[in-house]
Amino acid sequence: MKKTFLVLATLLLSYMGANAQQSEVEIANQETKTEKFLKECNFVREDQITSYKGKGLEIYGKIFTDLKSGKQVAAIEFFVKRKVFGQGEDLAAKPLGYLDIEHADDLITALEQILAMANNASKKDAYSISYTAPGGIDVYFSQGIKLMVGAETDPMVYFRKKWYGINEYGTRSVHYVDTEGTKVESLTKIIPVIKETKLIAAKEVKNAYTPQPKVIQNKVVQPTY
Repeated sequence: MKKTFLVLATLLLSYMGANAQQSEVEIANQETKTEKFLKECNFVREDQITSYKGKGLEIYGKIFTDLKSGKQVAAIEFFVKRKVFGQGEDLAAKPLGYLDIEHADDLITALEQILAMANNASKKDAYSISYTAPGGIDVYFSQGIKLMVGAETDPMVYFRKKWYGINEYGTRSVHYVDTEGTKVESLTKIIPVIKETKLIAAKEVKNAYTPQPKVIQNKVVQPTY
């Protein structure tokens, strides 16, 4: 059991290393293709193709169509809900951000590896795993680690958004907006929704969107993803 866990951990680290050409800060601060698309378009149709609602988290697969050009982009939009302190009611769901559909496979791989590791780890293990997608959508799993005073140390999964900045002391700081912790078993329901979104988008999106290059001082700067 322990050996299997170590092998899975090595596989995930190898996978993350192969995709770490950019720093985590650069990846988290990247503007998604979907965000660029919606900035450039002022006449847009939005089709919801899949959905998931769980503890503190809502996920919607969407296709956006520019009704002027016909260009389309598919994405998964994440929403977070938090309980009002001292009240037993949830706040209205707030947008967490977009995951461009071309990054869905990477997120699926990360979620599947987290689930496999959690299922193969000893209850005595204390560790955490984090994966950040381009644009800042992040999934964090922890077991046996107390994140704050009074927090549970049971295996928990959090979906969150990362923002990086510089604090008053001139050092880099990170700010999170996250869901409440949910059991790792929730991933068995989330993963199929992401897979279904990817399959539907592959069939439905006909005119792929390509961000236009920006011209700065007569120099063409190609868009980055």
